[in-house]
Amino acid sequence: FTGAAKRLEKLADVPGRTVFKDFAHSPSKLRATVEAVKDQYPERRLIACMELHTFSSLSEGFLDQYEHAMDHADVALVFYDPHAVSLKRLPPIPPERIRKAFARDDLQVITDALELIGSVRAQASDQCVLLMMSSGNFGGVDLEALASHKGSAFGALGEAPQPTTEHFENRLWAAFSTLDKTREVWVEDESRHIGRVALPDALFRQLREAPLLFVDRPIDVRADRLVKDYGTFDRKELAAAVERIRKRLGPQHCKNALEALEAGDLRAVALITLRYYDKSYAHGAAQRNADRVFRIEAAGLTLEALVDELRSRRSIPSR
Repeated sequence: FTGAAKRLEKLADVPGRTVFKDFAHSPSKLRATVEAVKDQYPERRLIACMELHTFSSLSEGFLDQYEHAMDHADVALVFYDPHAVSLKRLPPIPPERIRKAFARDDLQVITDALELIGSVRAQASDQCVLLMMSSGNFGGVDLEALASHKGSAFGALGEAPQPTTEHFENRLWAAFSTLDKTREVWVEDESRHIGRVALPDALFRQLREAPLLFVDRPIDVRADRLVKDYGTFDRKELAAAVERIRKRLGPQHCKNALEALEAGDLRAVALITLRYYDKSYAHGAAQRNADRVFRIEAAGLTLEALVDELRSRRSIPSR
């Protein structure tokens, strides 16, 4: 038993990094959850992120109840969507007011989902625990998190067992039901199957019809990232993942990748597999309407600059 969904649910656990998702949003639950995770991982750096999402949590008269609720986190972030505040017909909340309510001057207050992603990724490091707490979904939908799989031959590494397709669809419904239907939804481009689960036909069709932002980062940068993300996994698990794409890599490339893995040259393994995946991504993009594919050259861009570039594309019409 891995725990009830969203109740301190472990999304990933690899050497040096663990990710939890929790439903905590009330002040008492937030405080208890942060303290519990820090007690469990006292030597790790705890990055705690919570979303102010409910009517009460966004109310001026309620905010002060969050005082010191995230004091046990080494890094504390609070996300809220100003548009959600407006839809609830509540007065705007300045970030300074939230810092004062939590009684934490170093609290990072974020109001944009893309900025949140960039901030969390920039601060995640070895020997850290990431704790995401919300009754919503931080302004977006993470299909891979819902599927408990990162979508490639290596996608099951560090993930909880995948749900059934039926349960995956239930998770999708729960995630989409919390979205603001007047705003755009950002999702990672996916194939029809994420590991063993399948996207519903209607959703997959919409993904294929939506604008595609193709972020092109240099292969060396991506290889370094893959070594960081996957390099701590057991060599037998990595070898099994390479074997799963033997036919698509070709026998010689597969042999080279396995030999590099045996020699401990993880970067060479990453470069070999990336060349296969790059061809796959390019083929997928070529099947889309060319007028709906927008390439972003991201060489040299920091995560923050890339977030700004993605934000600037929000005016792309959905149809």
